[in-house]
Amino acid sequence: MYIGDFLKKVFKKGNTTILIYFFINMVIVVGIIALCFASVNIGIGIAVGIGLYAVSVLISLSSFGEWMRRRQLHCVPLNKNPGLEAAIMPLIDEVYSRARKENKELTDDIKFYYLEDDSVNAFAVGRKTICIHTGTLRRHDDETIKAVLAHEFGHIAHHDTDLMLFVNVGNLIINIFFILCSIGVGMMHLIGSIFAIFTSDDDGGLAYFFVQLSTWLSQVALGVAQLVWVRFGQVMLAKASRNQEFEADIFAAKLGYGIPLCELFDAWGNDTPKDLFEGMFRDHPSSPERIENLQNFGVPFTGMSPERRQALLDGYKRSQKKQKKGCMIGCGIVVILVLAAVIFGAIGSIMKSVEKRKKRQPEEVQTISGQQENGQPQNPENIETETVLPETVQNETIQAMETVPESVNLASVQAVRKEAASVDISSSARFEFVDAYASSVVEQEGYNNSAMVAVDGLLESSWQEGVSGNGEGEYLELYLHGAQPIKYLVLNLGNWRSSDWFYDNNRPKSLTIQVGDYTTTQEFPDGQIEQCIEFSQPIPASKIRLTINSVYEGRDWQDTCIAEVRAYGE
Repeated sequence: MYIGDFLKKVFKKGNTTILIYFFINMVIVVGIIALCFASVNIGIGIAVGIGLYAVSVLISLSSFGEWMRRRQLHCVPLNKNPGLEAAIMPLIDEVYSRARKENKELTDDIKFYYLEDDSVNAFAVGRKTICIHTGTLRRHDDETIKAVLAHEFGHIAHHDTDLMLFVNVGNLIINIFFILCSIGVGMMHLIGSIFAIFTSDDDGGLAYFFVQLSTWLSQVALGVAQLVWVRFGQVMLAKASRNQEFEADIFAAKLGYGIPLCELFDAWGNDTPKDLFEGMFRDHPSSPERIENLQNFGVPFTGMSPERRQALLDGYKRSQKKQKKGCMIGCGIVVILVLAAVIFGAIGSIMKSVEKRKKRQPEEVQTISGQQENGQPQNPENIETETVLPETVQNETIQAMETVPESVNLASVQAVRKEAASVDISSSARFEFVDAYASSVVEQEGYNNSAMVAVDGLLESSWQEGVSGNGEGEYLELYLHGAQPIKYLVLNLGNWRSSDWFYDNNRPKSLTIQVGDYTTTQEFPDGQIEQCIEFSQPIPASKIRLTINSVYEGRDWQDTCIAEVRAYGE
């Protein structure tokens, strides 16, 4: 269950750069280890490299690895400070409860720590650790502390911390390689120097000079390679980290802590990057960006004047354009250099091969022509050989082809309405909605009635259409991350904030439900009952639309509401 949720959360667009960096990281580590086995068997070397990398990752993700990381960061268990524990645990319990409702996969044994640090900060480690700085507890009220905690729960729920552990393992191994290479260069320098000193011929001084030169060049090459790798990693990780911070902010907003989070960012003021390079290496978005992100999600916060914030954001966006232009130029230069190296390397190999052929003796030419020497068949360069995939690769390819889902005959699909309590979906995979749109939304001071609240996991909020009349023909459109096989739709129709509010507002009576290319019309009984639409076959869909056909009229208001929509697979 954890692996499935991990893969679903990790392989998303926002993590593209960190996944690319992780792949490059792994290839380098496995490649270096494989080269050590080049004289034996390169296949064995690759297997050993992958095995060592996998073992390192498993150790890092284990409880032991998480404990080691806490030790490195000087985290102190809350129970070591009873006064602090008594003050903060009620806040943690409230946020933890909401986070578990929002994300059912969130583990129930997260441990909490504090760090004696006057800065306003908190961080998550692995799957089961959240640590908060004492500066946050001293400087801010309970609502702000809960918002900070909710943000960290978001990182754990999205598996951001797990992915960073994957990358950190690779970085640690590569840094060890750099250290070993530096030691190797030093040893070669020492041995070469001793050899040059004790050389008895006239070339001793020249040999010593070349030893010193080669050592210096090797050290410069190692230093440049390590610097380039570190900077490249910082840029790749910083981009993904900024996306993760945005998503963790949204998670906190879904739990109901969007406004205090905005107030915290607003108090930090303008912290936009001062120049191109600062923006490239920064792993957190600026405060104005984070506030704008939460406002776009629907958090009703104004804070500083809109004109002032817009001016800050406009200035930052201009710097981002320069940053992207600089990155494109830099990438272009790197690509040109790599292509030049490949071309010149290929030309050099061809010239070397031609020269080698010219130097061959007639006996060698006869051997290359396809005869046998010492009973062993030769493999001449001018004979085409068939490349055969290893059996394991062939099996993986066949398996991948067999798992491609067949197209669904939509004409044969049946949709049945049931009460959700009578349907067992406990083992079904829940699909996350990544965006939502509504044909209209009622404006209501102090409340967010937008389309996104229909998929925020909270029954206290609801989408409310905003046209005059009962809202017939208005629709709610929900978007998934790619095509997913939808088997169940669970609906909380109406306003579920309370029983009175449920009957005071309109509730859908009949809905036209479009799941991908499949359409069904369903009628629902009145009452605060969770409904489920079960399809006879999973329907592949990246979009779901609910259109209001008729309603049960409310006692006081004509706004038709939908509190929550959830989608599940088998």
